[in-house]
Formats: sequence, C-alpha cells, structure tokens
Amino acid sequence: MSRDLNLISVPLPGPPATGQSLILAAVSREPVDECWSLLTSAERALRAANRELRRAWIEWLNAHKWSHFVTLTSSAPLTREALTREFTQRFIRRLAWLAGQAIPWFRVFEIGKSGEKPHVHCLLAGTELLAIERIRAPWTLGNTDARVYDATLGAAAYLTKEMSARPDDYDISGSRLPRRDVQTVSLSPGALRR
Repeated sequence: MSRDLNLISVPLPGPPATGQSLILAAVSREPVDECWSLLTSAERALRAANRELRRAWIEWLNAHKWSHFVTLTSSAPLTREALTREFTQRFIRRLAWLAGQAIPWFRVFEIGKSGEKPHVHCLLAGTELLAIERIRAPWTLGNTDARVYDATLGAAAYLTKEMSARPDDYDISGSRLPRRDVQTVSLSPGALRR
C-alpha cells in the first residue's frame, strides 16, 4: 500500500539568519490516529527546537555585559509601534545623552495578563555610571522599574520566556554590545593531553 504524503512547514521562532526558519513534517492522509501521531511528533520537535533556541538566546545574552534590567509600563494603552518609538526615540536617546555615549540594549515586548497594556523589559549596557533615578527619569509614559543587572538573578531567562510564542516582539540595538569579562585559566603543559 502506497502512502500519499503532504508536507507541512512549521515556522520556528527567531531571526531567519539562524538557519532554523522551518521544520518540515510529513503528514499522512491515512487515518486520523496516524496523522495525530505525526503531528504530535512535529509538535514535540517544535517544542524541543524552541527550548534549544531559548537556551541559545539565554547563553548569548549572558555572554554580554549588561548594566541594568528595566521594565517600562505605560499608563495609557499604546500600540507596539508607538511603544517602539517611545523606547528607541525617546527613552534610549535620553539615556544616551545622560550617559554621554551610545546605549546598547536588548528589549522584549510583553502583553499584560489582561491583554490590554503592552510593556517593555530590557537589558541596558553602558549605563553603569548612572544612578537608578537617572535611568527612571527619561520614561515619562508610566512606571519604570530599574535594577542593577545581576546575571545570577535570571533576567536573560525571564526576557526570553515568551520569545517562541511571539518571535517578532524582541529587538537588539545596533550599538556594539560589550562582552563579559572572561577569566583566563592557566593550564599546565600536560593538562590538554589528558
């Protein structure tokens, strides 16, 4: 008995430059149970790919030197486009002026539980010399929660929690991101041969 197969493409989250833009899953026109089995396999593969992509983002974010973790809310409902404009054109520009340098950043949009008020979570670099009050001041649309960044508190994992569900809701600044200092380990000459 020959099988008649269709191909279904399932987009992966994240930028297409990762080379992981599609997973192809063969789905049979055979009985529903067989199709369900293949779909659940594709779903498992997609979940595994999402976990791997998130792990890679967390690793990448943790490899950079961040100064602050910030959450920005708005008192009034704003569209994603308006929030983007306010974040990049006002908040980041004002911070750059205060810091006297470009401010590298990574930001994620998140929708509140009620689905009404989108807000921004971001990591900032180059702001280490600014007091928390100075980081809060440029955001005038609502509340600002700014904290000194501590990699051990899991901000990278928190920022990436929704990336697979909303892969278009994050962005990275064009400014060069500073890398974290890497400790140099001195090995004896024979250590690499073991």
